Amino acid sequence: MTTLTGNRMKPTLRLKLGKDPPAPVTPAPTPSPPLQPTTELPSDRQQQTAAVVALRRQLIRIYPGAFKNFKSAKLPLKVGIRADILAAMPDVEAKLIEAALRAYCYRSDYQRYLTEGAGRVNLQGEVVGTVSTEEARYAAACMKRKEVVT
Repeated sequence: MTTLTGNRMKPTLRLKLGKDPPAPVTPAPTPSPPLQPTTELPSDRQQQTAAVVALRRQLIRIYPGAFKNFKSAKLPLKVGIRADILAAMPDVEAKLIEAALRAYCYRSDYQRYLTEGAGRVNLQGEVVGTVSTEEARYAAACMKRKEVVT
């Protein structure tokens, strides 16, 4: 069918309307479980990174006297703090704790505070030792290597 509009014929389309087709049945979406820190180190690299970040955030939340967030000044951790964390969190795999500590302690903003005589803290934030001359030199050398690389 066509209709006249101005000087031109404009085609129009007429649809025959019948009954509406039945709506497709879709299952209700199942809610995904909330993300929680894992207790094991996953095999997938991306999942490993997420697990390490989650554990690091958990350590910052549980032990604010020892672990600081990214913007705060870091305190040198006591030598052997890994064993303390393993004892305090026996359900977390040792490899995951090691990876989280490595990620936390290898950062330049942590190593910057490893100066000779600086106090080392335990999980409660109490000073239980000091940074030796050798440890301070090693941290400075690590920071220099990072500057050369970047």
